Amino acid sequence: MLKKFCCIIIFVVSILNISFSQQQDCIFKLQEAEKLYTQGLIEEIPQLLEPCIKRGLSKEDKLQAFKLVILSYLFDDNQQEAEREILNYIKQYPEYEITPTDPTEFVYLFESYNPVPVYSIGGSLGLNTSLISLLEPFDTENLDDYTGDYSPSGMGLQGGLFIDRYLHKNWRLSVELLYTRNKFKYNDKLNDFARINYIETHTAIQLPLTVTYSFQTEKKWNPYLRAGFGTSLLLDAKSTITREYVETGALQFAKIKGSDIDIKNNTESLHYWAILGGGVKYKITHSYLFFDVRFNYGLNNCIKTENKFDENEQELIFKYFFTHDDFKLNNLSFSLGWAYTFYKPQKRSGR
Repeated sequence: MLKKFCCIIIFVVSILNISFSQQQDCIFKLQEAEKLYTQGLIEEIPQLLEPCIKRGLSKEDKLQAFKLVILSYLFDDNQQEAEREILNYIKQYPEYEITPTDPTEFVYLFESYNPVPVYSIGGSLGLNTSLISLLEPFDTENLDDYTGDYSPSGMGLQGGLFIDRYLHKNWRLSVELLYTRNKFKYNDKLNDFARINYIETHTAIQLPLTVTYSFQTEKKWNPYLRAGFGTSLLLDAKSTITREYVETGALQFAKIKGSDIDIKNNTESLHYWAILGGGVKYKITHSYLFFDVRFNYGLNNCIKTENKFDENEQELIFKYFFTHDDFKLNNLSFSLGWAYTFYKPQKRSGR
């Protein structure tokens, strides 16, 4: 065992030594290339530096090596190779900002191309709160005395992956695949002797399709607005319910409570949403972090009316004195995420 461990240590040290030697050798070659450039001996510079651009230089040294190679081709009147290298440069550093020390020839060639973002891929994770829109109330008692009240039941969760396709300078089309859990509760008082506490949880796969408009600023922070449509496929729906007696004086009655009830058969499998929202992006190299807020407005009834009085509903009605209202499920969500952006340099018109 000790022998294997020693072999691994020797192997790792050898790799590190090779890497360090390569880096030192490339730094020496970069210094030689700078001397050749100042002396006007430009023909040897590309052959000297191109292997080191692929491997062996830090970011700052690599930028300098790229510029020397591009300038060497330009001054050698080799426009084709200069443009090939500037394309490689932009692909690796699409968000590079020109500095006052950059040579005029390099600046002109760099600005003749536009590093257009093509698409981004990423993921997000967040919390949501469910809000109910009542369509039609139902009650085991007189509807004139309906006292049911819906409210969020803690925070639900959502998370998943997405891909953005850039349509124009500020416009993006976003397609997401999200795993979501939504929770809400219902409370009702039966006459003056009992109270119902009901919690319902939906688990679903959601597919939002939205368009976003980003406000371009000179800073790293960029706000955006979002609008679109979404659908979700219900994976699971469960309810937890208790009926407890209140205001019974000296008489004490135990709470009526059973195991969770599977109500997937009573709930529509497909839900549809209108989506409005916005957020802010924070630029980092080749990617961005973001904070997203959105409101999903439910467009259809969550309850299957044809199954309104099936076996599960019979248990809810006769054991707990509860029956489902017709309602729409809305939710407000907050997410954090990260995305990596892919660019495609394009020649600017007129350049």
